[in-house]
Amino acid sequence: MAKQDDWIRITLRLPGDLHARLVEAAASSSMNAEIVERLSDSFVRRISKNAAASLVEQIRNIVLGSNIHDLLDDDVGQALMDYTVKNGLTDEAAIMKLLTQALKANGYMTESEAH
Repeated sequence: MAKQDDWIRITLRLPGDLHARLVEAAASSSMNAEIVERLSDSFVRRISKNAAASLVEQIRNIVLGSNIHDLLDDDVGQALMDYTVKNGLTDEAAIMKLLTQALKANGYMTESEAH
């Protein structure tokens, strides 16, 4: 972590509900430490987004080169089949859509990176 001399003081405005959640999360440390840690983590996650795009492409290549149902257990294979039929997708398209949605939901991809 940077030396105290390297720190810059800022004023930050937050919505009340977000502030309350930060106060609760910072119960075992300080509000400043909690915010710094969360911001730092967001940059690590952003770097990982490049890896996420690569992962999507690698999984796509695996799916194209194999019978996906041979790779899945029965329950997951059935769920995939149900999803593809319900949404009118191929297995490949369904897997790519589900994987992309999961990566976006967990903050590893943005909408623009998904296309």
